[in-house]
Amino acid sequence: MSEVSPKKLKGFARTIMGQLGILNESEYFKKNYNELDIIVLLINSDERIAALVTIKNAIVDVDGIKYDRKDPNEIKKLIKSTKWNGMLLVDTEQFFAIATGKMSTGGLLKLVLKRKLRGIKAMLSFAKLFGVIGHEMKKKAKAEKDKSES
Repeated sequence: MSEVSPKKLKGFARTIMGQLGILNESEYFKKNYNELDIIVLLINSDERIAALVTIKNAIVDVDGIKYDRKDPNEIKKLIKSTKWNGMLLVDTEQFFAIATGKMSTGGLLKLVLKRKLRGIKAMLSFAKLFGVIGHEMKKKAKAEKDKSES
């Protein structure tokens, strides 16, 4: 396992930062989530780089951590050696089902029971951020539309 330079995020970590980066520009996020202090480890079993998301003082930062996805011991070592208060270990399809709200409560419960979802309180806080992202994206699209019409 090795840390990927934050300025050169690759793979899954880059995708995550692409989604969460809008929060760093959001006044709503800064006002309402300035107390949120979580570290979430997102491991996509289809990728070679995990995303370690740190949210503190209404600032989102993502680091990439390389690991050997084919070695179960490497994944266990990654989970044990990284400081986090929320963790999710799923494949790409499951991740996007969760992020878009398409995974059922039963599906989430299975992940908890299989210990692929840990730190439920932190993960619920993290999940709420996707609602904020959706709101910010709609607001941005509306502003661009209004700008192009004038």
